[in-house]
Order: sequence, then structure tokens, then C-alpha cells
Amino acid sequence: MTYHLKVLANGLAICELTVINPNNGKEVTCNALIDTGAEITILCCGLFDELEFNQVELLKGGTSSLDKDQIVSVAMVDMKLPSANWTTFQTLVYKKDISIREEYSAIIGINILRNYQLVYHGSKKTAWIDEV
Repeated sequence: MTYHLKVLANGLAICELTVINPNNGKEVTCNALIDTGAEITILCCGLFDELEFNQVELLKGGTSSLDKDQIVSVAMVDMKLPSANWTTFQTLVYKKDISIREEYSAIIGINILRNYQLVYHGSKKTAWIDEV
């Protein structure tokens, strides 16, 4: 199954995804930057708050050495791409101020992309992801 992505003028690939708090069923749909160099998946603070995690559901974790191992809130969520043929999968997300951009409010890391391949075509003018 192929899922076509939006490609920004600078060549960055964006996809729409739904994030679900499995404990209360709250859902948020957002655009996410696909970052093949990131090892974690990040939600902006506003989206994270919309999912209404309670204190029992939250963990604490470090984001990266680039942030001097800043400790942030971490939670397990279900994620799915907007296609009936894509399965829902569970992953950790980190709450972090990512300076919300008009184009995206989340960053998908390699922890999600491990089962997919990102394909660019035509000098990064079009892109899609396929299940591996």
C-alpha cells in the first residue's frame, strides 16, 4: 500500500496522521514532518495536551543529547495514517515545544518508519511511503 505525501518547496515530506490516547479514546489529527534522522516521535505541547493524559499515563524521558538530555513528558499512543489499509500501531511520543509551523505540528521519527520506506521522485517534488 502506498501513501502519497505532501512535499514542501524545501523538499521536506509531510504526512497527515491521527494520534489516539488509548486510555481515554481522545483523537487528534495533525500534519507531521517525516524526519528520517530523528530517533523519536514528537508532538507539540498543544496536541499533547489535547489528548488529555492523566499523570498515571505519563512517563519522563530525555529527548536527545542535543537538548542536554532535557527531561520531558512521554506517553504511549496509537497512531495511524489516514488510510483504511494502514494498520494502527503503538509508539512513544515526546511532548516538546517544536515551534509550531503552519505546515506541521508533529515530527515522525525513525521509530515509526522502520516498517516503511520513504521514496522521493523528480528532484524531491513528489514523495510517498510504502510498507516494507
